[in-house]
Amino acid sequence: MRKMRVLLSVTAASCLAITSLAGCTSVAERKEVPSSSSTETYPALRVEQVDPILKAINSALAAGDAKFDAGALKPRVAGPALTMRTAQYQMHQKNDRAVPTALPASSEITTVTSGNKWPRALLNVTGADSSGAKYVEIIRQNQATSPYQLWQWMQLLPKASLPETDVVARGSKTLDLASDANLMFSPEVAVNTWAQTVFDAKAKNADKVFVDPLMEGKRAELKALTEGVGNAGKVSSTVAPTDFKNNTLAINLPAKNGALVATTYTQEVKLTDVAKDKPITLSGDVVNLLDNGKVTKQASWSRVICVLLQIPPKGTKDGKVRVIAASEVLTAAAK
Repeated sequence: MRKMRVLLSVTAASCLAITSLAGCTSVAERKEVPSSSSTETYPALRVEQVDPILKAINSALAAGDAKFDAGALKPRVAGPALTMRTAQYQMHQKNDRAVPTALPASSEITTVTSGNKWPRALLNVTGADSSGAKYVEIIRQNQATSPYQLWQWMQLLPKASLPETDVVARGSKTLDLASDANLMFSPEVAVNTWAQTVFDAKAKNADKVFVDPLMEGKRAELKALTEGVGNAGKVSSTVAPTDFKNNTLAINLPAKNGALVATTYTQEVKLTDVAKDKPITLSGDVVNLLDNGKVTKQASWSRVICVLLQIPPKGTKDGKVRVIAASEVLTAAAK
């Protein structure tokens, strides 16, 4: 009986490649005193309210990480961030060398949404960690009586920088997810187009999407897995938005620089129709969530991916939707 060994370290390698170049990331500078302008809406927060919120978030993360206890994260961590952190704690129980993402407590730059609708949000760019990586945190308040909660975190990609954003005192206008006013695509179309392009370079509007390190890693991962399995089974992988309306925030960028969109995807990988005489042995982090790496019939696993996209203004020559920051966590596996 012939066994085939399939290495699933491509995803990890792509993440490591992002991390190893994290020192190349930068954050756009800006003036902290806004020019006066009339507005019908107001920033979600005052400048003096930002630091206490960040401290509360960091305290919750520290409490949860100390004992790998997801319960200690509440109510300051929620949504995709809670799903990702909980999964990291569960992975640690399976493999004590696996530790949760260390989000720096320092802050380099912040902006808040302006508008009269919920949720309201604080976007925070952390300082660099020990390897030079910086993170973008989306911190949301879902209603007036709710606390601000860490909803998503994303690591700035190699050589990427956050575009200039409006200062807290002025706030960043929240955009309609279905509207493409002044943008190449509406946030909804941009989010869906990126997902469709990950595994299909010929998808509609694929030429308007920049092939970023995350996308390259996903394509390489699927190629390696498919080649490793060969004729011993079938491999498929999809990426799709997760609860799009609830998990997506779009804000306007000043100086007609387009928009920033924070969203969440789920990647599903399936290994099916495994030949009876050709069992497949998996390796990598997915094995930690399975009884063992041997697959005789089928297996599947999923990852939560949080992404920060930039959409260029309408009419931008050679403009492309691009990922500025992203983080992913393996959340489930079964066979």
